[in-house]
Amino acid sequence: MNPMPTSPDQLIQELRQYELELQAWLQSSAVNALWFLVDPVDALRTANVGLSEESLQELQKTLESLEAKLNHLALQPPATHTLGTHKMQNRITAS
Repeated sequence: MNPMPTSPDQLIQELRQYELELQAWLQSSAVNALWFLVDPVDALRTANVGLSEESLQELQKTLESLEAKLNHLALQPPATHTLGTHKMQNRITAS
């Protein structure tokens, strides 16, 4: 069994190690590809391309954290988003 990834870089490295196997599994069926879009970790687990359970759990945590952050951003009023507001403010003050 592979050691538990301790950093995002290690997780990405392990995902890349099995990229060809995953691509073959995804291309073997439209159902597999859709499954991966809907629930990537469960699909990876079922595909059994060689990722360790520890890596799959780490990926699940990472995806859940990302989803929570995106949901938080989506709930904020547009004026509170910091992405791109500096450029917009510069355009307004330059007018």
